[in-house]
Amino acid sequence: MRLLASSPVGFEFYFSDRSDGDARSPLTMVNAYFRHLDRPLDVVIARVSQTHSASVLVVPAEPFDRDCAGSYVTLGQGDAIVSVRDDLAAAILVADCAPVALFDTRRGINAVVHCGWRGTALGIISKTISVMRNLGASDITAVVGPHAGPCCYEFSPVDILELNETLGVSVGATTRANTESLDILLALGSQFDHLGVTLGSSRPPCTICDAGFYSYRNGDTLARQALIMVPVR
Repeated sequence: MRLLASSPVGFEFYFSDRSDGDARSPLTMVNAYFRHLDRPLDVVIARVSQTHSASVLVVPAEPFDRDCAGSYVTLGQGDAIVSVRDDLAAAILVADCAPVALFDTRRGINAVVHCGWRGTALGIISKTISVMRNLGASDITAVVGPHAGPCCYEFSPVDILELNETLGVSVGATTRANTESLDILLALGSQFDHLGVTLGSSRPPCTICDAGFYSYRNGDTLARQALIMVPVR
């Protein structure tokens, strides 16, 4: 488990890898967090049932049962979680799609987003940022975690052309094998720039060619990594 980003107002974002085990299990993530930081992850972990959509869910204000601490609590179907609470964690799971941490640098308004190519094309980023701003966020930073990189992410040329038209920017690239590929970071970066969001990270590792990560393209059809937002107490 590695620190992906730190918010200046009391939140940290961690990303798991293959050495931490399958993030579909909350106990696996709780144990990985403890091994890495030597402190318990003793809060509820909000999750969503991910559907490659542009649906954004806000963590409700109502308290969760204390007995749920250290467990996943599913909010509903969606691919982004926005939270203004400082008493719980939030997580999304990925295995080639891009995990995105969004945080306001002045207030405790944060989000974790699952960005596959479908969600990116549907506008999951712009919708999440809109929700954050409606809640009072004004100075948002984005950090993008490990995902399928253009070096390996083979993609249909026809689909690339459709994405270019939808996103208004050329997102095609070339793999090491000289085949057409998709550059998710380029697609996300153009949206951040258009929306006035600061990209606070450089290109991350590729989950397809880096053996340290689970990769759906490489046959890991079930196991997942997690991007977890945790309040720092």
